[in-house]
Amino acid sequence: MKNSTVVLLAIGLVLFLARKAEGSSLNWKYYAKYEAIKNHIDPNLVYAIILTESSGNPNAFRQDKTVRSIGLMQITMQAARQMGYRGTEQGLFNPKTNIYYGVKYFRWLLNHYNNDMFKALAAYNLGVGKVDKGYRDDRYVNRVISYYKDLTLGRRSI
Repeated sequence: MKNSTVVLLAIGLVLFLARKAEGSSLNWKYYAKYEAIKNHIDPNLVYAIILTESSGNPNAFRQDKTVRSIGLMQITMQAARQMGYRGTEQGLFNPKTNIYYGVKYFRWLLNHYNNDMFKALAAYNLGVGKVDKGYRDDRYVNRVISYYKDLTLGRRSI
């Protein structure tokens, strides 16, 4: 079987499982895996971002002085709009929508930083402008990487 056929079958299986789990508290995990595979990102890295951002809580919400972060991936309206989102802030609490735009944004960041995962993760947390000016967020990046390693090595499950 060609690699592209295997990838398409994997995506189909994950999507089938996500639809089958509709309404289940587990369904966001299938959507995360589906979007990760579709965007050529290791699903464990997407899970690690979700664990870091919201501890897997689809209703997570954080507001600081200027930014409101929403849902599982704590995506901002600005980032979602940049990726083509046209809905309301409330719509970003939907796990499927949140993951779709969060993973799409992270893929964009990876492309922007030539697949430099560390810069992409820092920008996911700080914003592109700050990272481009040289700001770093080692604590955030290290937390995501720690979750990622634990998930990959089977020391943690979601």
